[in-house]
Amino acid sequence: MSLDAQARLRSASWLRKAGPFFAALKGEEKRTRAVGGMVRDTLLGLERQNADIDLATEFLPETVMAMARTAGLAAHPTGIEHGTVTLVHEGVVAEVTAEVPPTLEVGDRDGRLV
Repeated sequence: MSLDAQARLRSASWLRKAGPFFAALKGEEKRTRAVGGMVRDTLLGLERQNADIDLATEFLPETVMAMARTAGLAAHPTGIEHGTVTLVHEGVVAEVTAEVPPTLEVGDRDGRLV
């Protein structure tokens, strides 16, 4: 990754907003990462002020919810059957989706963890 791209990511406005979510889900240990349009747009220099915060984590949804609540974040099982939960902190919303480890099977049609 170029130095310019790294600088864009480090100074992205969404990074500050996502801080409480990273802290709750061990982002400093790289166990949770930013993904999706906010990262793409930042790398392209198209950063949007109201970008959706999408995160991928190695933790299962139930663990994400427990960790979030311990950190004082609201946690909602909005798409738990697909591995996604919604976290809220001071009006900022993040969608957190569990990465599928290679040892888990994924349903062929609906994306549920089985």
